[in-house]
Amino acid sequence: THTGTQVSFQVEFAAGNGQASTCLFTGTHVPSGRMASVTAGNFSCVVGNASANRGTFTMTALDAQRNGFHATFTGVDQFCTYNGRFGGTRESAG
Repeated sequence: THTGTQVSFQVEFAAGNGQASTCLFTGTHVPSGRMASVTAGNFSCVVGNASANRGTFTMTALDAQRNGFHATFTGVDQFCTYNGRFGGTRESAG
């Protein structure tokens, strides 16, 4: 979702042990021409019914298109530092 300057997105996946898992990412959208960034980001994850990773992140070179988005991702939680690409497709409205 994107409301004003706030963005949020949810990632659902199966953990390595097969448990249903969800991570929620929220942050501030900063436009810059056709691209954008997400600053002051926070994320929290739940694996099964238990709280898991919590951390902060930024996204740069965010390119949102009709069918999805991709960006450069930097984050840190209580276990790791993450650097790489992050993207996803839009959820179908049907």
